[in-house]
Amino acid sequence: MAARTRSSEKSDGTIVLLLSLKLILLAFFILLNALSTFEETRTQAVLDSVNRAFNGPVQAPRETRVPESALGVRQAARDLESEIGSLFASIFPALHVASTQRATALTVDLPAAALFKTGKPTLRADRVLLLRRLARILSRGTEAKMQLELEFLHGVPARAPAAALAEVDDARDSAGLPLEIARGGAFLTALARHGLSPRVMSIGLWPAHPGRVRLVLRVRTPDAPPREPSADATEGRP
Repeated sequence: MAARTRSSEKSDGTIVLLLSLKLILLAFFILLNALSTFEETRTQAVLDSVNRAFNGPVQAPRETRVPESALGVRQAARDLESEIGSLFASIFPALHVASTQRATALTVDLPAAALFKTGKPTLRADRVLLLRRLARILSRGTEAKMQLELEFLHGVPARAPAAALAEVDDARDSAGLPLEIARGGAFLTALARHGLSPRVMSIGLWPAHPGRVRLVLRVRTPDAPPREPSADATEGRP
């Protein structure tokens, strides 16, 4: 009986030692974690001290994380792009729609005849619903404080835009505007009529792509890089 008691006490002592060891290890890892966690104010204080000592700037690593407040805006921008892409794809099944990852932008390429009457700056009657829905989607984005830019580019021959337009004397509207510019104005005017602010729209030319139209939608988010102009595009505000 005494031997059994001593064995039980020895077993209890072993358990206590193991628990103590685990607690010591846990405390050690907590200490390591505390030492490896730094505060921004302390880091800046060290950098300022180095600057004063050596009279030279030492730049802290740039913060690359996206602020949590920007994540919701970026997701909303992606949702808006997806909705517009689905809108055009539902009407033009073979349409080329591209979304870039480097910046929040959506590009839609289509024949000019898909939007306008042949040889005229007038929009096709069967595109009224498309423009109304597009304006409604974009207006929701502006109401949500998104910074939107819608760029309308009409293709012209490969020559310099001004020279190419000057040669097309018979392709002008009643106001004397070149057909490509008149079409851009008609497109943006129609969107404005359906409620989209003219401030977010611009028109331009797309060299080396005659008979084509490109729509570029840019959604500026807090973490987006500076805007880059469309390749080979000449643009202007209406």
